[in-house]
Amino acid sequence: MNALTNGPDGPLLTPNEAFDVARLFIENYWRLRGGTADEVGDLLAFMHRLADGSPADPAIWLDWLDAIEKIRPHSELH
Repeated sequence: MNALTNGPDGPLLTPNEAFDVARLFIENYWRLRGGTADEVGDLLAFMHRLADGSPADPAIWLDWLDAIEKIRPHSELH
């Protein structure tokens, strides 16, 4: 099941919520790293999935979960 599929109570994330999470995640990353355009390329590199499916930078996953929590405060993330 991915973030946009239906769970027992409806969509886990609506398309609008998923968009807001992605925007917030990228904005937070950009601000934390000084707000330069080059940082977006770094973000994409850190988000690249390794052979085992994990992101190249494990901390990115925790940042992503934090962004979801800010959009959907009572969701179960783990």
